Amino acid sequence: MNGDSGKPDPKPKNVLDWLGVSEAPDWAKARWLGAGVGALIFLLFGLALAALFGVLIHTIVQAFSPGTEGPNLGAGALIAALLGAPFVIWGTWLKHQTVRYQKEGHITDRINKAVEMLGAEKSVDRIGRPVTIWTGKPEISECKKADVTTWEARPRTKITPKEWKGEFPEYGAAVEQIESESENGRTYEVRTWPAARTVVEYQGTPIELAENEIVGIEGDWDVFSESVPNIEVRIGAILSLERIAQDSTNHDKGRDHVRVMEILCAYIRENAPASGVTEPPFWGWNWTPPKKGATNVEIQSSLSRRIKSIGSYVPTRELEEWVAELPRPREDVALALAVIARRTDRQRIVEALWSNIPTTDIRWVFDHSFATLSRIDFATKEADFSARIRMIRAYSGYRIDLQRTNLQKADLSSGAFSGACLAGARLEGANLAHIRLEGANLERARLDKANLSEARLDGANLKYSQVNETIFRSAKMSGVEFHSAKGNGAIFESAQLFWANLDGATMCYADFDSAEMSGASLEQSHLMGANMEGAQMEGVSLYRANLKRANLKKGQLKKANISNVEMDGATLYKAHLEGANLSGALLKEANLSRALMPGANLKGANLERADLSAAMMYGADLSWAKIDGANFKNARLRGAALRGATPKLATFSAEQLTSFFADGTVVLANDAKRPPQWSNLMLFDDEFYEKWRKWQADPENYTPPPKP
Repeated sequence: MNGDSGKPDPKPKNVLDWLGVSEAPDWAKARWLGAGVGALIFLLFGLALAALFGVLIHTIVQAFSPGTEGPNLGAGALIAALLGAPFVIWGTWLKHQTVRYQKEGHITDRINKAVEMLGAEKSVDRIGRPVTIWTGKPEISECKKADVTTWEARPRTKITPKEWKGEFPEYGAAVEQIESESENGRTYEVRTWPAARTVVEYQGTPIELAENEIVGIEGDWDVFSESVPNIEVRIGAILSLERIAQDSTNHDKGRDHVRVMEILCAYIRENAPASGVTEPPFWGWNWTPPKKGATNVEIQSSLSRRIKSIGSYVPTRELEEWVAELPRPREDVALALAVIARRTDRQRIVEALWSNIPTTDIRWVFDHSFATLSRIDFATKEADFSARIRMIRAYSGYRIDLQRTNLQKADLSSGAFSGACLAGARLEGANLAHIRLEGANLERARLDKANLSEARLDGANLKYSQVNETIFRSAKMSGVEFHSAKGNGAIFESAQLFWANLDGATMCYADFDSAEMSGASLEQSHLMGANMEGAQMEGVSLYRANLKRANLKKGQLKKANISNVEMDGATLYKAHLEGANLSGALLKEANLSRALMPGANLKGANLERADLSAAMMYGADLSWAKIDGANFKNARLRGAALRGATPKLATFSAEQLTSFFADGTVVLANDAKRPPQWSNLMLFDDEFYEKWRKWQADPENYTPPPKP
């Protein structure tokens, strides 16, 4: 099949196809021709019946007429043949049906045999011993030496002498006497466990003990027979199922392909479940974002809980070391995953047709990639993007179901898993480079330290997932859902995140270097220390996000919503903030040097000790902004507005003071002469903005309100 259009490959499949004879004709085409052929058949059959009756009458008349020849034996043979023809046709049809049923039965037998082989086991003799493990939180008490015997009689009890802290003199009494007195006065620690469990410990395989567990009783070594999966037989069964799926697709319109996929998915879910997976000993966060419509007090309380639960994340080797010790999937499970991953285009078309009425419009929608977007055509592509996402989410065909499976360190690179259900799957350390996951459901999946370089995740759902230190370098992720995901240290370098949803996500120190994020939503996200240098973020929403000490150097943030964002200490050197909304933003000690901010809204922003040197701030609104200690050296403020500030607390030059607009809330030191366009009155909002716009439109002819 043609991957981009879903049309049949023009290359002939076999000799019949080359001769123009199709094995599976499309009866929906040329309906008028079918009606014409049917009418012709009925006409010929009618003529044959008329000829039959004519010959029959003629023969009867000839047989009983005197003086004529005897019956026409040839006519009789013809009559017998005509009368027997329906029975011959009926017998032929029955044989055809018998062959078809035999063929179906053969395929069913092949499937049943393969499924039976999937459960193959073999017996293995191993040297082991029974071990009783005491488990649960132990009860701790103390006893004297005289009571040790009584305590030892209690089940699941361990007695340990406590360290003796007495002092021995250098000289004097005999050492034996001192040791005897010390031993008699010693106390013992008694630990009693509430429960016990028995396991078999095999040689070379140490027992894994959970918290509050201890080995209580060890039995004798012996030979144990253990049933283990027969991997070789199971691999053969999986390959047999793959052949059945391929044959069904090529010769039987794919009737059994989806059933084979369901069998393989069920096998993986049964043999590699996510339950029982060892959890990493760190990052146990349980924070959830505030509900929609929450009050400011509730929002601040929620943000405080988040910061407390996260702590100050610093990338370490802990996660890397933990992932390195994870086992890879068993050979049979890995092969089943590979069979699913390498499905052909024709097989995926069969899946698209599953549970749908066959029409010419059915296609594998995930093969139609997003058009390449850029800053130039960003706005014009939004409609195309929305239509594409709707098409992906409206897909109603068969979906690969691998939810809640253990796929840690699996190799699924370049596999086709578009639209798959992987909710709750464990994919830590997995190799997912170049994988197809468009429209896939990965909600609450764990992908820590996984590699998704150049993966395709357009429209995928990763809500509440964990992607700590996961690599998404150059991945296509337009419209991806990362709501409330946790991705500290994740790498999104050069990734496409157009219109992605990262609301409430926690991605401290994540790397978004040169990422394309235009139209994305990052409201209430936690991006402390994140690297967004050179990121394309036109029109993004960062409302109430935490970007403390983040690096947005040369970032493209035109018309972005950065209101009420925490950006203390952030770097915005040479950032593009044209028309951006920074009202109420916390920008203490932020570096905005040489930033391009014409028309930016900085109303109520906290710019204390911020560096705005050489910033381009034409027409910016600085009403009620806190500018104590801010550096405006060489900043261009022509046409800007200032209210409720004390210029003496910032580094404004005389030329700068005459270049912007202000009202009576701005006080100059030592009654210095006010620029002519400044109002001496404290203006209300509507009046202030009316006068400001009027001055901007015609500075030369503007007349300020008279002094009261």
